[in-house]
Amino acid sequence: MKCTNCGAECKDTQTFCLNCGTPLHTDQKLNDIEAELANNVGAMLDAFDDDEEDDIEDFAVKFDETVFEEEALKVQKELRVDNIYSGSRKSTSEEEGEDEWEYDEDKYFDDMQIEDVVEEDLPKSEKKEKKSEKNTKKKKKSKKKAVIITVVVLIVLAIGIAGGIYILDNVHFNLTSYEDYYRIASKEYDKEDYSTALKDAQSALRKAQKAYETAGDNEDKKETASKNLVQIRELINDIYEKTNRIDDTYADNMLEIVKLDTSLSEYFVKLAKYYSDNKPPKVLTDFLRTVDDNNTAVQEALKDYIIPVPASDKESGQYSAQFAVTLTCEENSTIRYTIDGQNPSTHGIEYTEPIKITAFRTADDTDTEKGITTLKAITVNSNQVESKIKEFHYEIVLASAEPVVTPDSGYYTDYTEIKIDVPQGSKCYYTIAEGSVKPADPNENSELYIADESQVPEGQKYKPLQMLRGTHIMKFVIIDEYGIASDIAVRSYNLEIPRHVSLNEAQNRVNDMLLAENIINAEGKNAANNIVKAEWDETIIVDNNEYYVVYAVERTEAGEEISRTMYLVDSYDSARNVIKEAKYENGQYIIPEETTENGA
Repeated sequence: MKCTNCGAECKDTQTFCLNCGTPLHTDQKLNDIEAELANNVGAMLDAFDDDEEDDIEDFAVKFDETVFEEEALKVQKELRVDNIYSGSRKSTSEEEGEDEWEYDEDKYFDDMQIEDVVEEDLPKSEKKEKKSEKNTKKKKKSKKKAVIITVVVLIVLAIGIAGGIYILDNVHFNLTSYEDYYRIASKEYDKEDYSTALKDAQSALRKAQKAYETAGDNEDKKETASKNLVQIRELINDIYEKTNRIDDTYADNMLEIVKLDTSLSEYFVKLAKYYSDNKPPKVLTDFLRTVDDNNTAVQEALKDYIIPVPASDKESGQYSAQFAVTLTCEENSTIRYTIDGQNPSTHGIEYTEPIKITAFRTADDTDTEKGITTLKAITVNSNQVESKIKEFHYEIVLASAEPVVTPDSGYYTDYTEIKIDVPQGSKCYYTIAEGSVKPADPNENSELYIADESQVPEGQKYKPLQMLRGTHIMKFVIIDEYGIASDIAVRSYNLEIPRHVSLNEAQNRVNDMLLAENIINAEGKNAANNIVKAEWDETIIVDNNEYYVVYAVERTEAGEEISRTMYLVDSYDSARNVIKEAKYENGQYIIPEETTENGA
């Protein structure tokens, strides 16, 4: 724009022409002050009447007239100008026929001197009367002059004050602080001058940013600067919204606001909406991941945008067996995960079945990291927006990498039960070979170890796993419910059970039984007078028990065999009765179940 007085080029933001000082913009506040003062001065001047002595008395403010008279004389003496008189002589009195110079009030004192010269020719009485009249008039004019001077001074002061206020409010070259720029930017915003308001707001922002950066360790200064940054950025945000400037600059400004003050939920929501509407899903994902989980107010405000993390049926912690993890997420979403420490957003595998956690260490292994698995998982919704990364840390510490089998390998002389620690939900399988032959590695098709009655298949009877007589090699493996197999445990046992019943004792026990049941008499003959005698046939092992096979053989006196009845005698349990119900069928000895228990 151009100055209306000198024509110099000026900026729109200038208030005065820097060349001639002419105001470039009108300010209603200043105009109002000047108008009011002008009206008041006019009213005061109109109130004065040269012919009424009481006019001055009506004026509310009292002045020291002598002071103003002295000042007026000083001013009059300093102003040496030509053409003092303003007009020609005129007659002031018809009776006297004298002419008098007409003069302005500003030439009052010069005129008074001329009158004094004219009056020297008058009679003394008239001179005295004329002098009294002039003194009265002089007094009234002096008072009026003093009032006018005072009012003029007040006007100048008022204009100076109003001009100062105007300059402070509007003149940009006087702005030096954040507060100055923020105040004037706010006024411009209120006046809907958004372009100018934005420029001043950005100047305020630079001031606040510099104060923040130079605050150092002074927490009070840093806190003040931080509040100022939020305040001015909020004003800038309002300007952007008023001017419909909804772009990346708008979003970046809000991002700085929420970094400075994490309690401003409304800006979190506005940012989420902007990213959701205008940016790829990753931008919204990265932003939502910055929201603190403990910031419940903001979390609640963003509930329509935040994607819940996956849930696991296995909490982080230490476990004594291998296992699998089941993950779940909200409906219409998928899960991606890694177990090698990588980011599931970029290297994730889509979850379709339980995840096997197999890494372990033994209790005596000092490499603690060896048994830790870090599972990272995310939820991905239908819009491809991701949740935060949820981490689960699992540590598996096994007593052994293989099944825990007791007893250890060795030589044994008593019936011994073999026990294996089987975790809940898992199963143990084993193979066995006699002598020094190594059995095959066990699998799900091998012999199932029954730990207790709760694991016995329907229709079967629980029977503990006993160490077999003689030398045997056994292999064990545990397979859990997810198909995870342990290492294979190998045991070698040599069981030699000492006989508590000798062969002769076994035969005698059979004879004693026949006598007790009156099958024979004291002479060893039955009711047919034939000789019945117990005779050993062989020693067998059935269900890991050793038995003497003893027959009661019936013969004639000539020695001809008539019949034989089979009995079994336990070689280990001397208190056990003779087994009478045993049978031999299809090449196998069959012993009734109720009689198979030994004294072990």
